[in-house]
Amino acid sequence: MNCPSCASSDFSPLNTSEGVTVDYCMGCKGIWFEKGEVAFYVETSNDLPSLEASQAGATESSLSCPQCDGGVMTELPYLQGEALRLDYCGSCAGIWLDAKEIVKLEELARRVEPAGKVLRTVQQLEEMGYQVLGTVEH
Repeated sequence: MNCPSCASSDFSPLNTSEGVTVDYCMGCKGIWFEKGEVAFYVETSNDLPSLEASQAGATESSLSCPQCDGGVMTELPYLQGEALRLDYCGSCAGIWLDAKEIVKLEELARRVEPAGKVLRTVQQLEEMGYQVLGTVEH
């Protein structure tokens, strides 16, 4: 896999504290998220708050998908009215974040779904086969 931003092949798996293993480019410090990983990482229901709304504001990206062997990606606003634009692959639903965009993503995600993150996290862990003790019935 080659980095869509700097073309480096020096990717390293990065295990986040949220339990997501992402692909981290050692060259430009960008991060590749496979489908569903952004949602798990920022503890939201979906990778994008509204894919339809984001696609309405889509523009062509200059980057190629590292997972789909060079498939064309689009730039989508993460949240309408905000400056953060993510590079998104329509084929595999992967998302590329340039260095330092993760901080802005985390900030915006807190505004998207402020309530219920703990319950969603418990559900995601249970779907992965973990048994979470001491939780509220859902």
